[in-house]
Amino acid sequence: MPITVGCVFGQHDTYMYSESTRINTTLGELGAAGLVHIFGEKAWMGGGYCIYGCHYGQEPPMPKSKDSHNVLVIHAPIAKKALWHDHEYMDAEKYLDEHKEYKLILCGDIHQQFHIEKKGRHIVNTGPLMRRSATTYNFKHKPSIAIYDGEDIEWIIVPHESGERVLSREHIESEQNKIEILDDFIFDMKSVKVDEGVSLVDNIWKFVKENKVEQGVVDVLAETIGGKQHE
Repeated sequence: MPITVGCVFGQHDTYMYSESTRINTTLGELGAAGLVHIFGEKAWMGGGYCIYGCHYGQEPPMPKSKDSHNVLVIHAPIAKKALWHDHEYMDAEKYLDEHKEYKLILCGDIHQQFHIEKKGRHIVNTGPLMRRSATTYNFKHKPSIAIYDGEDIEWIIVPHESGERVLSREHIESEQNKIEILDDFIFDMKSVKVDEGVSLVDNIWKFVKENKVEQGVVDVLAETIGGKQHE
């Protein structure tokens, strides 16, 4: 039986965070070659499911039928709680309540596992399979996959080594390097006049665009604070 690998575009699948460049990225090429299916506004039908996709920076599509077994795959900062001070995120339970047209919402972007179930409806983030950052969370995280049978979620832990063995000195130094990059960036921003009434994240991306910040710093910012770079 053939297996369809489906996905949506995240910010790191979008060169310089411009939607127009997505076709030229690795994921865009895989989709064009038919090796993966990229979900979108038009439902993918299979096994009795209608699966819709919501790429990074987009609003979720409205399913054609509320009576169908609708599934949403979305890349957005949806989480159970703030991950740092002033973290701008979408509350997972509230998001599930606000999108009752979907029976299952599968989330990406936030690299932490969660699962909320309410009256037979689910919102899920399977969390990272690759623990590549030396964070407190990753030292405890158990890489897992989730199987959905139309009603319930079954979790299967992927065989893995402990965080202490996987996260080496190289990972810790990489994490420290990110902190230093952000510290330097914050120092550069101290003299910048921000736009009142505009979120901190939007002001940061405005500064990035106007000052042509190098791509390495842009990548760290996108991974750390999220948000969408102004085009």
